[in-house]
Amino acid sequence: RTGILGFAILGRLHGSALLKAIIPALVSTIILYCVGMYAPGADFPPDVDTKLVAHPYAIGCFMVAFTFLITFRVNFSYGRYWEGAGNIHIMFSKYLDVASTM
Repeated sequence: RTGILGFAILGRLHGSALLKAIIPALVSTIILYCVGMYAPGADFPPDVDTKLVAHPYAIGCFMVAFTFLITFRVNFSYGRYWEGAGNIHIMFSKYLDVASTM
């Protein structure tokens, strides 16, 4: 049911945020493309020789922002994992209490 190594769960649409995220992503991509195509003096799509970001400081700022974002998300996920593990431990201890009183 879960497929090989759980890959079927990754492709599952029920309960996934993919359907909620794909529509705003497509809308913003279309808006970006239209603005880039029809903006006065815009060279869109850019030539191959054109740099995406002209200064490395901008790339450094993006790297710092994404590093903080990923770090906080992973920390939040890690906390939720241990909260769930603790709740499962409490649940099994309650089961043991019920079984021992019978």
